[in-house]
Amino acid sequence: MVNWPFSNEGESKLLILCRHHKDQPAQSFAAPTGPSQFMIDYLSAIKQATVKFEGGLDISMGHLTEAGIGRGHQPFSQKVEEIAPVLILLMGEEAVRHMLGENLNVAQMRMRVHQQHGVNLVVTYHPFELISQPALKKLALEDIYFIQQVLNAKP
Repeated sequence: MVNWPFSNEGESKLLILCRHHKDQPAQSFAAPTGPSQFMIDYLSAIKQATVKFEGGLDISMGHLTEAGIGRGHQPFSQKVEEIAPVLILLMGEEAVRHMLGENLNVAQMRMRVHQQHGVNLVVTYHPFELISQPALKKLALEDIYFIQQVLNAKP
């Protein structure tokens, strides 16, 4: 996993993970040095939705390296231990398949809490899908509000 810290404004940590299909450009999620413009806007929406989240929210982005961005990578389990997220957001079917080992699509997996590595996970659409299919942005906004609900329900 390759990781880019986005903010360190809170005590609770959200880790956003992405992995690409071969036909999806990696630049929809990030450039080699940080988030894409689309993701900067997406992360701002998450920050706005969670602004009242008690203790604040620290956001990190991670790219699962099998998709081709491999410089500076670490084993996923090591990175999860280091970051200690309270929630992981999986973006897209490839991330879902890689992390959950399931052959389900995002529409079937979203709006539910899943577990992996002792951490809660939620699923949303891949940035490339949101860019190329603007109608999905409404559903992605629903997912952001769901993230807010999950974070507020944490013990």
